[in-house]
Amino acid sequence: MWFERYNFKEDPYVIRDPFTIPLDMIRWDRDDLPQKENLRLFVADVVNGYRVGLKVYGPGGSGKTWLLRYLEKTLLEQLGDKIAIVRGAVVYGKIAGLDPTFSALYENVVQCWNQHHRQTVLDAIEEEVGRDRAKWRECIDDSDLAACLHGIQYRSEEEKARICEHWLRGARIGAKELADVGIMSSLDSDYRRYLALRKLLQLTLLAYKTCVLIVDELENAPPRLARALGDSFRDLLDSFSERFAMACSYTAQAADELLDWGYGEFLFTRLEYDVRLDPVTPDSAPDIFRIHHNAYREETYTGDDLLPFTKESLKKLINRMDPLRWYPRHILVNCGVLGRTAWEKNVDVIDEGFVDRQTSQRPERLHYLTSEPRLM
Repeated sequence: MWFERYNFKEDPYVIRDPFTIPLDMIRWDRDDLPQKENLRLFVADVVNGYRVGLKVYGPGGSGKTWLLRYLEKTLLEQLGDKIAIVRGAVVYGKIAGLDPTFSALYENVVQCWNQHHRQTVLDAIEEEVGRDRAKWRECIDDSDLAACLHGIQYRSEEEKARICEHWLRGARIGAKELADVGIMSSLDSDYRRYLALRKLLQLTLLAYKTCVLIVDELENAPPRLARALGDSFRDLLDSFSERFAMACSYTAQAADELLDWGYGEFLFTRLEYDVRLDPVTPDSAPDIFRIHHNAYREETYTGDDLLPFTKESLKKLINRMDPLRWYPRHILVNCGVLGRTAWEKNVDVIDEGFVDRQTSQRPERLHYLTSEPRLM
């Protein structure tokens, strides 16, 4: 593959969903951001067990989801102990553009909780009250959810455990099947799903020091749903007095666009910390790209991690782009185009002259170029 010429194990310029990338590959931060102190304060509040909220916003491609993923990594590192047992739970969900409903968000969040935290929480409940089903009902204070989680934990019959798992995800299940596992009603309304989600997050605190709910892509919700979501997120935050945090991200130029979409002032003010994703400047890009490249390098590589670019050529590329597009996704795409072109031309180092020639002669393969070169 073309990237192997430059000592990469994988293509470093492919755009990936940050929540599909292993945490050890999430390495570069945005230390250049003017509001970075707000992120540090948010993390400190979470680590100290406060209830707290965060807004992350910026244009499309600005790296909001990446920053949330880096936030997750930072929180887990700071909430761990000396033997690296994580004591903080991070649960992720997003408002999907193809299905911007609360039920889809609920299923998304519960899937994350099931995958990463369910067994730890169920083991904590068992340690607290033992195996007796009646004690589980007392601990959970919701007879249907207690029957569900008890059935999943002990799995006396695999088919009944499967029914419990489907019920927890909000799937439609017949009354007879539900009765067989001791569940009286379906999660057939957004309100019931909200109550179940709130209880799951509360139960999570039996096993963890704190719980952080991340909700991505708030801009996808239509106004009516945005109002309902805003109310539910506000109520969710208010249901905790400590040890709970919420971080929300959305595509916007200004923080208060969240209000224009209908999310409501009460939620806006509860997400007290703001982080705006500003452009990656030509001066800050080399440091970011060295760290990014390093995550994809062959272990035996010992050269400059900025290669195949030089500091000057990367700055020239960015200066040739529209300043409104000086964001990670757009820069990565253009770096990928130049990297493959360099491989095709048997070029080892992408220097300023190479960037100048490609941006002048073959602009159709590159994105968001300005009509005239900018002064560096």
